[in-house]
Amino acid sequence: MPLLPSNANAIPDLRSKIRNLLFVLVPTLVILVFVSLRKTDSAALARSMDRRFIGAIVILMITKWLVDGFRLQQIVRFSGGKVSYWRSTAIFMASVFGSNITPFYTGGIATQVYFLAKFAISVGRSAAISVIYALLNLAVNLVFSVIVLTSPSPVAAGPHRIALVGVASTMVILAVLAFIFMRFPARTERWLRHLLRRRPAVAEHAVAGLHEFTMGFASFFEASHGAVALLLLISFLSQFLSLLFTPLVFGALGIEGIPVKRLLLTQAGVQFSSSVGGTPGGVGIIEGIFALFFGSFAGPDTAAATLLWRLATYYIPTLVGAVVFFLLLRQESVMDSGLTDSLTQK
Repeated sequence: MPLLPSNANAIPDLRSKIRNLLFVLVPTLVILVFVSLRKTDSAALARSMDRRFIGAIVILMITKWLVDGFRLQQIVRFSGGKVSYWRSTAIFMASVFGSNITPFYTGGIATQVYFLAKFAISVGRSAAISVIYALLNLAVNLVFSVIVLTSPSPVAAGPHRIALVGVASTMVILAVLAFIFMRFPARTERWLRHLLRRRPAVAEHAVAGLHEFTMGFASFFEASHGAVALLLLISFLSQFLSLLFTPLVFGALGIEGIPVKRLLLTQAGVQFSSSVGGTPGGVGIIEGIFALFFGSFAGPDTAAATLLWRLATYYIPTLVGAVVFFLLLRQESVMDSGLTDSLTQK
């Protein structure tokens, strides 16, 4: 039987935690938006923006959501589960909300695990799927970090380079730790039993989850090379789509004379530099990093560019994700949805 969370206990607890986080986050977002608007003439900005680029930003935003929903669906499929495309996209959007309101984006994985376990597959395998999703992002970020650090772009020079190397090194360490965990599950089991030796029932539950976790990883890595290559390709596509927001923002604001290649390389540096933001959704940190990297390009329009970019990549996805998150909470679990997991039924 799948190890599903108890809706009677988990949902109220989840709602309570989300409510507490929003109590702190919402005022912070209001202040940031207010400060950004004060630094620019918002009325004049709205009149002067090129609506063709605004439309392109909206299309790009929705396209990226659909691509990431498809990627999550394929990871579930290659890990032995089954979930519809639209359900997968909804879970992804809910995880965007969970990620964007928690420090270090930890809520994204927790949200994915919760809803995958509710609708598609066991808790242990849901955790494996979410970690695989995160590792794919990590692998893609590492590749882009190498591209940026080896490029002649000014983004990889001076103090910027020190920060980029530091973040890239952190990613390598995380990747090595993840590999060790996957490579030696028996040692991880012994460590869990030792850590929870005074609570044997909890230890057994944790070990059962670990078994499901490792089986999910095994199912994924037993997939064909073509399947893994497909997921990597989709992950690179998702990351590339993220890089396109900044050139479109600059186009919408009428900021000209900067090569698109330079904007893309700089944006790649911004994205993996901000991937370890310690505040919920990187609030305050990412805005500062974006302004630092693009201030020399945007000049007096830096505040406007930062706000428009964050609207497309943070504020709007977070709001849409919040709506989807609470809609999913109200829906019935896998038992009533008609979705099944062939492996967990064995």
